[in-house]
Amino acid sequence: MRYPILSSPLTVGGLTLRNRIVVPPISDFGLTQADLHVNPRHVAHYGGFAAGGAGLVIVEACEVSPIPDPERDALILWDDSAIPGLRAVSDAIHAGGAAAFVQLLHPGLNALRLEGFDALRESHLSRWREDFAAAALRAKEAGFDGVELHAAHGYFLNQSFELSRGTAEERAQYLLSVLRRVKEVCGTQYPVAVRFGAGCGEDLVTLAVLLEQSGADLLDVSTGIGKNWNVPSSFPYNRKVWMASRVKPHVSVPVAAVGRIFSGETAEGILQSGYADLVDVGRGHLCDPAWANKVLSGISPNPCRMCKSCLWYRDGRLCPARAQE
Repeated sequence: MRYPILSSPLTVGGLTLRNRIVVPPISDFGLTQADLHVNPRHVAHYGGFAAGGAGLVIVEACEVSPIPDPERDALILWDDSAIPGLRAVSDAIHAGGAAAFVQLLHPGLNALRLEGFDALRESHLSRWREDFAAAALRAKEAGFDGVELHAAHGYFLNQSFELSRGTAEERAQYLLSVLRRVKEVCGTQYPVAVRFGAGCGEDLVTLAVLLEQSGADLLDVSTGIGKNWNVPSSFPYNRKVWMASRVKPHVSVPVAAVGRIFSGETAEGILQSGYADLVDVGRGHLCDPAWANKVLSGISPNPCRMCKSCLWYRDGRLCPARAQE
């Protein structure tokens, strides 16, 4: 076998994935239309990743609350009207042989026009906790095998940890309460992943342990708001992979790593080194939906051109790597 670990199955929260390749929640910002619902291009987009051989496809972040995001137009999951379209997406992913998750997002303080997390009232926090739980239940009704909470990249659940006061354990309590509520509503056997980041390695590890204790089934490590990472110059991979490698020894649930993973050699090397259990391949799949099948078959996928400003932030049809297909 060319990549023995990358191609091997893995069980996440009772769900068996056919391989260790994950399509993380990456958006084509040209897909979403004014009604913020799934359209046929979404179905083809995500179905293509599954047919291309990935083990897990995580659908782009969907809003759990009716709060306009000033930075992007996101698909909604705060209303039952979203269920039929998302069911079409989960059906397409399953038809391609992959497992299907969807990421749940609250945009955060910028959308709320607030300067600090501590300015929020308990009534707001309670309502948004229930919004996450209700959105997760809709995702389950739409046929998704699991959900992922977005607690990275400066969004609300990340802000709740990094911008509130107290010890790491105290600052984690809101995110943990959201996780526990989702598990309560959807059932303890329903897989829940958490994409999370933190400003330093110590906070990251503490949060990872707390997330596992609160029921997280997959820890999808990325970046947060702060940047005090202290990555050793000798580390051979991206700083996000280094952060996953910090988490991995402290937990027993699967850990996913992300960051400039463009080749099978890089992916297998990360897994062989014990830095993670799965790899998130984002831009590689945007440039070539068949990335997984090609890499596992020894074929070179379409390479990312590393454009200075990624055209997927406008419309994926403009991507020069995809244009050659």
